[in-house]
Amino acid sequence: MFNEYPDVMTVEQAAKALGISKNTMYKLIKDEVIKTKRARKRILVPKCCLEDYIKSARNGIQ
Repeated sequence: MFNEYPDVMTVEQAAKALGISKNTMYKLIKDEVIKTKRARKRILVPKCCLEDYIKSARNGIQ
């Protein structure tokens, strides 16, 4: 899953991987639905966190 994406993504890359807008991605991050890490002012999205989000949706957990 997400093989063509790096292990750590920008918000823009993560949004593209999920097929959603940047605004929606920022909302998921703000609501702590998708976990991230911060490096100074940058928000980094580990690929494993996107996979966890997809798996939780598959199981009906949100």
